[in-house]
Amino acid sequence: MPLRQMADTLELERTSLYRAVAPLQREGFVCTHRDPDDGRVKQARIEKAGLDKIQEVLPVWREAQASFLRAVGDTEWEALSGRLIALREHMADDPDIRAQLRA
Repeated sequence: MPLRQMADTLELERTSLYRAVAPLQREGFVCTHRDPDDGRVKQARIEKAGLDKIQEVLPVWREAQASFLRAVGDTEWEALSGRLIALREHMADDPDIRAQLRA
């Protein structure tokens, strides 16, 4: 996947994504390379070690999510989630914020 597309999908600034990907790359979980058709585009691919690590930590992640939901409660989580979605939509509609995120 192109890193720019990944940043847009995750709603991250590109340099933040690059900093997050670097240790994953050092550990051999992902690799990055230039698109053979467009050298300006940097792409990332998950490696077998990365897939293996996901399988290893997924049960722990699911338990952490369940523990959080138990502690917060469904009603509060729905309210918080709704507020976060509204904030994201507001930010996406603001051209100044959108320009800063694309920088």
